[in-house]
This record gives sequence, structure tokens and C-alpha cells, in this order.
Amino acid sequence: HANFASSYELEPKKLRVGVNGYYMKQISDSEQNGSSVRGREQVLGIGPGALYSLSGDTHLFFNAYFESHVRYRGDGSRYTFRMVHHFN
Repeated sequence: HANFASSYELEPKKLRVGVNGYYMKQISDSEQNGSSVRGREQVLGIGPGALYSLSGDTHLFFNAYFESHVRYRGDGSRYTFRMVHHFN
């Protein structure tokens, strides 16, 4: 499994936009009732992302991932929204 991201600061200390993604490839067989199950999962998700800082301690993240190179699993689009606050 690997995550990656690259961004550009549009508004200093406030707004960053960029591209982000993940890649996952299963390296061992799955098992069901003690028997190996055919097929190993694989997926590549890439899409835009943004970080907006409300303050030095509070940040909002939005990421969209559009999946491709999918094997042995459901595929589609994934969206995440995350708020991070650092407590002092």
C-alpha cells in the first residue's frame, strides 16, 4: 500500500490544492473457511485534493479519488472530508 500527494499553495497559510492518490496490491492469498480464495486485490486511486486552514490549529481536508486498474474488488469513486484540530 502506498499513499502520495503533491500540492501548491494558492493562498499563503490558508489554501493548498493538488493531486493525491493511493495504490494497493494484495501480496498474499485470501482465505475462506481455511481454503485459499482465487485472486488478489489491486487498485489505483488518483484525484484532486484541497487543504483549507481555518487557523494554525484547525484544518479542513477534501480528497476525491477515481479508481482504475481494479482487480478482484468493487471499484468507483471515493470522497473524503476530514477536519483536524490540534489541542494545546
